[in-house]
Order: sequence, then C-alpha cells, then structure tokens
Amino acid sequence: MSVSMGMDYASIDSSGYWDVLTSYFPQQLFPAVEESWLKLISELFCFFSTPPGQDLASQVKDDDGVFVLSMDFQQFQKICGIEEFYLMLEDKPKIALLCMSAAIHKVLLTKWEKKNVENGVKVKIHLHNYPEIMIALKNLKAAYIGES
Repeated sequence: MSVSMGMDYASIDSSGYWDVLTSYFPQQLFPAVEESWLKLISELFCFFSTPPGQDLASQVKDDDGVFVLSMDFQQFQKICGIEEFYLMLEDKPKIALLCMSAAIHKVLLTKWEKKNVENGVKVKIHLHNYPEIMIALKNLKAAYIGES
C-alpha cells in the first residue's frame, strides 16, 4: 500500500513525519510513499529516541552544511532489533537508508536551528563494517571483469 504525496500531507499522516519526508522522498522521485516506509521511519524514530539511539544520533557531524552519521553496522545490529530495517536494507538499501535518515532528522529537529531545517538540510548515513555490501561489490566487480 502507498500514500500519495499530493495535496494535504497532514490529513494522511498524523505522526508528524511529513515535515522531513518531503526532503528525503521528493515527489518527483517518489510519487508515493509506501506504508511500510512510514512504519519503518516510525520504528526507527522510536529507537533513536531511546538512550542507545540518542547516543548514536548525537554522533551526527556537520561537515560544512552536510550532516553525516558514520555508523558501524555490526555495532548497530547489536543494539537495534528492528528486523524490518535489515530486511529492507537487503531488498531496497536506498529506501532503508532514507528511512533511517528521516528518523534521525526528526529526532534531531529539536537540536537544530530552524534555519538549517528550512534550508533543506539532510542527514546522510555512511555505513561501514557491513560485509554483505562488500561481498555484493566483489561479486559485481568479478562479473564485470569476467565479461571483458
């Protein structure tokens, strides 16, 4: 199921995520936001509102106007049990990371100055220590080398 990102955002979603959703899921690229994405953002928001999640969120760095969270994936797995995130990361990695970015953004809104939010600031997630990605990249590289 998906939700149109057309006219009246507030009437569709009462959890208050629309203020950040439009930054991460622009209508030109994502004409509809799936319910599963909203659920994942909500679950991640709840996690990043807990003390372990807040510790992670506090590591977001301002790199000349670009907010970046560099995260050790294996350490994250130990403290976050949201299975849907890991499933989506395998199936739709871009969507999973955008959901995480939106959730962290929402948690950090109270710490950011209003002008930063208005200027379209986004949180970018950099995962490291994620062996499945490395295996996929090695397989992709091997496939291209084999075709030459």
